[in-house]
Amino acid sequence: MNRKIIITVLSPIKEPNDGKIPDIIDYSSDCTDIIKSDWSSGAGLLYLLRTVLDCTDVICMCSKEVNNTKHINKVREIISTCGCENIEPRFIEYQTDTPLVDITNSLVKEFAFENSDTVYLDTTGGFRSVVYSLVYLFRYFEYMNIRIDKAIYSSLKGTQGRIEDIKNTFRMFDLINGAHEFTTSGNPQTLINFFRSSTNPKIALLLDCMTDFYNAMCLCRLNNISSIVKKLNKTLNDLMHDTPKDFDEALFINLIPAINEKFYSSGKFTYLSLIKWCLSNNLLQQAITIYVEKIPRAYFKELKFLSVSDDKLEKKSFNPGTDIYVEYFLASTLNVKSDDHLSEMSRIIDENLSFVLMYSYRRNFNKLFMNSNYSPECKHKFETIVNIRDTFYDNSGIRLYYTQNDKLERELLAKLGTRDLSQLPKNVDKLLEFLKNNHYAFRSEETDKKTDSSKDSKSIINNYQRAVNSDLSTNITLSIDSETLKKLRLDYLYTKYARNQINHASEDTDNEPTFKKLMSENYGYTFPEDNNFSAVEIRNFLKTSTEFIENITIKKESE
Repeated sequence: MNRKIIITVLSPIKEPNDGKIPDIIDYSSDCTDIIKSDWSSGAGLLYLLRTVLDCTDVICMCSKEVNNTKHINKVREIISTCGCENIEPRFIEYQTDTPLVDITNSLVKEFAFENSDTVYLDTTGGFRSVVYSLVYLFRYFEYMNIRIDKAIYSSLKGTQGRIEDIKNTFRMFDLINGAHEFTTSGNPQTLINFFRSSTNPKIALLLDCMTDFYNAMCLCRLNNISSIVKKLNKTLNDLMHDTPKDFDEALFINLIPAINEKFYSSGKFTYLSLIKWCLSNNLLQQAITIYVEKIPRAYFKELKFLSVSDDKLEKKSFNPGTDIYVEYFLASTLNVKSDDHLSEMSRIIDENLSFVLMYSYRRNFNKLFMNSNYSPECKHKFETIVNIRDTFYDNSGIRLYYTQNDKLERELLAKLGTRDLSQLPKNVDKLLEFLKNNHYAFRSEETDKKTDSSKDSKSIINNYQRAVNSDLSTNITLSIDSETLKKLRLDYLYTKYARNQINHASEDTDNEPTFKKLMSENYGYTFPEDNNFSAVEIRNFLKTSTEFIENITIKKESE
């Protein structure tokens, strides 16, 4: 049932005065003719009965002092004069000593509201604290999806009365709530509802930008987040310098500096500021996703801890779905060598490494290098790899720890930089492991893109070793010290590992114990039992890491 309900708070009927103020006051308004009334509450009730067509209910909130025959009869008389004899008013008493709580409790208890109801409020009568309680009532109705169509107040200036529509005053709470909802969660829905009837194209464009931002953040769809935020900043700025067309727009424009401040304390959007915003509003999934997917790019583009010239920058990541700056940040795995011969040798190693390590390669090696112009250095290095394979591994890939070829053994010992035969197997294993784990570090542009190092079963260890030991290539300029770079890399690997555990996306389960042991014993990173990372642990770590990054920025700016 769609009921139209008038709610009024009754004030006491005043006794006749000394004649300075007329007994009958003329009340003007924007919607009706002059209303004549000898009672302020009566003026408000008359106004609502004339403007609310098909009113179904009248509820009078009254203190004990006005819950009497005199006031009840007066209300019935007003209703009757407006042709609403079928309405029987309800009088609900509230306690004047605790009106803020009791007025709403009494009303809700005595009258069964439904979300199909429409409410019209007259806030004229009662104690001032009772009027304040109507704000609470307004929010209650809103939460219950009960529409409030009008809210009025009857004022008196001298001998002239005025009935004011104060719904906008109540709607201020919607606007403030909408701004708060957007700055704490990115959700613009309350603002969209608030401005549903707005015809300002700048408002419409801003709401569209807010919606794009919310979709990107909510779904962690971050590819275009930078351009989305730039557009959002522009639309906010354009609206802030616009001339407001009404009361709602004026209020909203005044809120824009606060919105910007809550998003970007520095006044400028960065991925770091976005991570901090997510952390302050408990959007942990979004924070850790932005950190993993975008913070390496920030080190190059926004924070400028690292830099690479455009002519040396790869346009596409080697690993599908990975930002190119992630690979540059983690030891620059896409380095392009200037020596064409070494690049070609690296390409051959890359394409045939598994064959080199598992089968005799002598005939194929000679065939590949026959009648070629490759440098002797290139041939020598490649032949050394083949000799290691043929000497210390059989054709099935089983390791052999001895050789009867003394000359070759001495040559290999010299190449490996050792004279201790007991260390030979260990050094051979180390070299072969290095080749398997790092052969892609010498990739050229012609590298076979089908080889995906991220699928290497030891990639989590490889990333750790590169983060700790690898230098940047000559393509990249470093503006921070190497220990700081190591800390940034390790923080990144830890965060990425934690994110994979949270998302159940880890592909390195066989090497997790080794990785965790190295990280905890060497650098003090902590891992929860069974990798059950808690929200508190993630938030605290990201907070500490972002503060570390901020401190580097502050230090760089002061230099």
